[in-house]
Amino acid sequence: MDGRKGLPTPFRQPPDVPIGLALLDQWRVAGIGNVYKSEVLFLSGISPFTRVSTIDDEQLRTILETARALMAANTASHADDAIVTSRGL
Repeated sequence: MDGRKGLPTPFRQPPDVPIGLALLDQWRVAGIGNVYKSEVLFLSGISPFTRVSTIDDEQLRTILETARALMAANTASHADDAIVTSRGL
C-alpha cells in the first residue's frame, strides 16, 4: 500500500489494463472475485473495460473501499448464510 494515498502501489501498472481484470489480479489486490468485481463496478457506475489509467485516485479508492465493505458484510456474523449485495449495505 502507498501510505500517502492508501492505494495499492502496483495497481496502475500497466496502465492499459481494464479495471475489471485489475480487480481480479491477485498480485494487485487480493480477495476480490468475479461477483464482487461486478457488484462494485456496477455500484460505481464504471465499465469493467475502463482502463485503470483513466480512473482517478478518488474513484479507485471508492471502488476498493466498496469491495472491502461488501466482503466484510458477507463475513460478518449477522450475514446468516445470506449474500450481501448493494441492497444489504
